[in-house]
Amino acid sequence: MTPAAPDERSPTMSGNFSRPRCAARPDRSEAGPGKEPSHADPEQKTLCTATRTRGRNDDGRHNWAETRSRQGRSGSQVPGAPCLVAAQGRRDADADEEVSRQAVRRRQACDPDHDDAGKPTFDRPQHARQATRICADNDGRLSTTASRTGGSVSVYAAGVVRPLRVGVQLPEVERDVRWPEYVAMARAAEAAGFDSVWVGDHLLYRGDGRSERGPWEAWTLLAGLAASTQRVCLGPLVTCAGFRPPGLLAKMAATVDEMSGGRLILGLGSGWNKAEFSAFGLPFDHKVSRFEESFEIARRLLAGERVTFHGRFFQVEDAVLYPRPVRSLPLMVGSAGRRMLEATLPYVSAWNTWYEDYGNTPEGFEKLNGAVTRAAESVGRTPSEIGRSACVLVVLDGSASERPINEGIRPLEGPMDRIAAHLREIAEAGADEAILVLSPITEGSINALQEALQILDA
Repeated sequence: MTPAAPDERSPTMSGNFSRPRCAARPDRSEAGPGKEPSHADPEQKTLCTATRTRGRNDDGRHNWAETRSRQGRSGSQVPGAPCLVAAQGRRDADADEEVSRQAVRRRQACDPDHDDAGKPTFDRPQHARQATRICADNDGRLSTTASRTGGSVSVYAAGVVRPLRVGVQLPEVERDVRWPEYVAMARAAEAAGFDSVWVGDHLLYRGDGRSERGPWEAWTLLAGLAASTQRVCLGPLVTCAGFRPPGLLAKMAATVDEMSGGRLILGLGSGWNKAEFSAFGLPFDHKVSRFEESFEIARRLLAGERVTFHGRFFQVEDAVLYPRPVRSLPLMVGSAGRRMLEATLPYVSAWNTWYEDYGNTPEGFEKLNGAVTRAAESVGRTPSEIGRSACVLVVLDGSASERPINEGIRPLEGPMDRIAAHLREIAEAGADEAILVLSPITEGSINALQEALQILDA
């Protein structure tokens, strides 16, 4: 990915940034200081996960609060929402079947029509209702739009809590990569304990002083990765709204989410690379205005609405998605532009920034994150409802030439304890997720980062 115009840039992460929590709605009538909420169904009491939650102060930074640790009857940690949990993969069929049974019990215990205080959600704005749902409607797959009080945590293994989610971007145009290697890298990321896997959405690069090059089509890759992985979140970093009609984009996203079992995070942007728009005959004018209309149509379709819309650039007439999506997809915006934020912050689950936009430093992220907090307040959105995602450039081999490093950018380099410490600092600066942009990006690089994740989890 490369930096974008002031009102948009290409890359972004994240989905649900909610804390892992008990899937069953507890009865809070008897809860109080020092008391554990009771459950209407004692069976559901075993479905709580050990968590450490982060509340967000008014300035966007985190403070930490401990919560009780509860485990299932077997003594093993019960996984929460798939995008929030980085549990080590289970390798025997019996364990997989038990996970499925637990997911069904979670669905049966969910009450998406009421918030944490027991109040009905039907009289709240649509985006607020989406943020309180903790499970899917009908088939037992956990939603990634769980209740969020401020930062997220990721449970990597029983009793271990990670200060922020960690994802990895797969190769785009660093070199010629074929499908078997994509699968191997994605599965390596799952095995190493990464929380998410991302792909860029571009068509062609040319005229930038480097050789002409282009990636595979992003949504086809995501569909294949959805069928080839089991746990990690998946998403475009970010998808360009100008490449596809909004109704088709919504249909594609709903399909990939279905294929993944509810693990898709829909990252969105307006695009920035004029060369690829021109090469493929796509309009590049009025990018943000086009995005505003596209976003309006796509988000409403994905929320389950019938949509009639007559805009300057897009028109749809009684559009609706069938088969019906089982959940409202988490949306993420990848931009720091004023108009882009004004259009998206009332609705998105997360905001993401590319490493060049904040200098790849905790201090730079904290400053930019503060601007997003103020932008959220200006549109009437509670800032703590919006997850914060930062792409982080990590150089594991200084001799690798896959990704040029622009002047003024200080890449994160080893050893692994230093990388883990940097990620902690990014979390303290307000990030809920770090998406690692690796140089070189290989299966070996992904495996090597497992040590940093283990240090982060310690």
